[in-house]
Amino acid sequence: MLKEISNKERRYGIHHRNLKADQIISGTALNLFAPAFSIFIARMIQENGVQQINFNNTFFGLRLKACGEHPHAADSVGILPRRRKQSQYRMTREVDKE
Repeated sequence: MLKEISNKERRYGIHHRNLKADQIISGTALNLFAPAFSIFIARMIQENGVQQINFNNTFFGLRLKACGEHPHAADSVGILPRRRKQSQYRMTREVDKE
């Protein structure tokens, strides 16, 4: 049974068929644009200008939590605790500058 194609999928297909766009390049561009756009919208909505990102159940957040609570255990599975802590420090410092 054929799946019904949505308008969004049709428009995306037109770009590739008619404009000869590369699917890998356009997919990468969408993946880079989406987080930046969501951060921009969140900053526009928030009144105090402080950007808060919830990392609780993300790939990065779970590994960062593991490095903070049990650095030896994280190191034993190949996560570099020092690098994770440095990236967290850099992120915190960037937020404090704003």
